[in-house]
Amino acid sequence: STKNTLTSLPLQPTFKKQLPLFVIVDTVRRKTTSKKSRLSRQTPYNEILGEGSFKTVYKGFDEVNDLEIAWSTIKLSDKIFKSEKHLQSVCEEANLSKSLKHENIMSCFHSWVDYEKKTVNMIIELFTSGNMSQYRKKHNIVNRKAIKNWAKHILKGLDYLHCQNPPIIH
Repeated sequence: STKNTLTSLPLQPTFKKQLPLFVIVDTVRRKTTSKKSRLSRQTPYNEILGEGSFKTVYKGFDEVNDLEIAWSTIKLSDKIFKSEKHLQSVCEEANLSKSLKHENIMSCFHSWVDYEKKTVNMIIELFTSGNMSQYRKKHNIVNRKAIKNWAKHILKGLDYLHCQNPPIIH
């Protein structure tokens, strides 16, 4: 079975110390619900940061590092999930994300496959300022110096990706 042959991504992240199961916390009321997860150190909130056809990103909290995080859940199609080759490719991409270390590249802290829900889950760095499109909607005028600074950061991140072996195209 695919579940036993893939070792790139564990069913759940591996930590130095395994903690008990956690419960999801509602961001507004801070009351626990009965919904349980396999993770123990990160708690996803009910607040959705972004949503697409296959992916939902929730705001969350890492209790060990006392840090807000983004919890990305990617739904896998039956075609991908049932094919060892396709699932291995997804796992390799998630592992690659975890290996990238650069100040201008979003950090991926943990990732795992949830075989019951047919999802890949990634715990990634949270950027509270939003994306450029959201920023432009809030601010009618953007300082030229800020735009140059953004471009510089984007180019540094792309340069880092392109200098990997093999180069990463984004």
